[in-house]
Amino acid sequence: MELHNLKPAEGSTKNRKRIGRGEGSGKGGTSTRGHKGA
Repeated sequence: MELHNLKPAEGSTKNRKRIGRGEGSGKGGTSTRGHKGA
């Protein structure tokens, strides 16, 4: 085992959602917070 070939187990990581980065991203506008409050 060497440091340069360590990686997380298959399926243990998810891609992070970059919210609030424009309408074209699909996560803009209310940034997954809905329309009331927040």
